[in-house]
Amino acid sequence: MHLVELVVPGIIGAGLALFGVWLTNKHNAAENRANRSFALKRDVLTRVTQSLVQTIHAVEVLSNARTTPEYLENSGATAAETEQAVEDIEKAWAEFRLRRTELTQNIATASLAVSDDLWKSAQAIAQSIEDANLEAYNRNSGWTSRLEGVQHQVTEFTQEARKELGIVRIAGTPNRRENDH
Repeated sequence: MHLVELVVPGIIGAGLALFGVWLTNKHNAAENRANRSFALKRDVLTRVTQSLVQTIHAVEVLSNARTTPEYLENSGATAAETEQAVEDIEKAWAEFRLRRTELTQNIATASLAVSDDLWKSAQAIAQSIEDANLEAYNRNSGWTSRLEGVQHQVTEFTQEARKELGIVRIAGTPNRRENDH
């Protein structure tokens, strides 16, 4: 009888300890999943945003490069300077194609990690960049206004991405996640 009095509390204590460990592990696993999900979304959205900005910049550089040879010819530049300007167009065009490809890939990846609304927004911005590039290529005078509109779309995209990540901006404080209070 004395043995039972010693063993039963020990078994109950061990069972409670195991139950506590199980609950802790379950909680930690859920928290780890949430952190991995946040990190994935953050990384994908960072890449998409960077690609958007880089592609917009590539459009600006390409447009400027396209107008340089004509400007040089009209200003009496040497043949070598004009030839270099034509080579610069080829380099700018290659850079634009690279940035556009990266953007397309990053947006495709985003479809796996972010909401459909945010993903569709990124697709719409990519199309707006293409439209601005086409207008610049056709030398439409409104291409710079269109590009300014695209930059505004990127700002809105960034704000929506912050909301999706749960990041809030409080005046005078650094960004932080809402759950980190």
